[in-house]
Amino acid sequence: MRYRIYSGIPYHIDRRSSYPERGDSKKVQKIELEEYARILCRAKSEYSYPSVTCFDFDAFLQGASPVTYIRKHGNMLEVEELIKRQLVSHDLEEVKDGLSNVLFWGFASQPGRQKDRVGKFRSEVPQQKLECFRKLVANETYVGLWNLKKIGLPQFTQMSFTSKLLMFLSPSTNPVLDLKIGRSAKEQNVPPLSNLTIRTSMPLSQHNVRIYGEWSSWCIDVARQVNELPSSPCRDLRAVDVERAVFHCIDADRDAAVKLLLGPTPK
Repeated sequence: MRYRIYSGIPYHIDRRSSYPERGDSKKVQKIELEEYARILCRAKSEYSYPSVTCFDFDAFLQGASPVTYIRKHGNMLEVEELIKRQLVSHDLEEVKDGLSNVLFWGFASQPGRQKDRVGKFRSEVPQQKLECFRKLVANETYVGLWNLKKIGLPQFTQMSFTSKLLMFLSPSTNPVLDLKIGRSAKEQNVPPLSNLTIRTSMPLSQHNVRIYGEWSSWCIDVARQVNELPSSPCRDLRAVDVERAVFHCIDADRDAAVKLLLGPTPK
């Protein structure tokens, strides 16, 4: 499915903040693709989730000082490269560290849950499931949410973290879909996520996996259109960069900007 960005989304742009204001939609101006690109690229540049991984999980789980196990990276590209290298390794212990690092990074803003979830994963995951994952990743054609679900890796049974895992394998085509984005899209009733099934988490049902496919296509198409724009303020956007721009605006409580960014709809 292909998507396009409408050139007439009704939001007023506050020139002081460079983000859309809340307000009466009857009084707002229309925004053009160039302005959309500027807001998207600014939000992407302001994305500031911790760029960290763990290099000593024993020290981490034993409660040692963070300096003995945290690796701080200069940016998310470095995080992506390290975790992908671990995930596609032929060494199962390195694969285990890569999967652990997806959890470590994903819970970086929640230290208590971070230690609990990483600890449970490392104590519960059997070698047989690590081997199944290694074989699946070796055959890139078959890597997807549904096949990852069938492996049954501990802590990777719901949409949020399984999509994070998929993102680290291919950030160009696989955005994250977590509860923060899913709930915001549902509340504002904006495509392509308005039909998500959400409980206390997002189950990896066939329905939600299909919606994730539409979300991925949307992010890929938005990135393509912004990259092709001659006046675009940023280049080489990927699906995950579009998702991070949306995530940043949700995290910063910029509801109008979220609705604007999610406003592109199917042709």
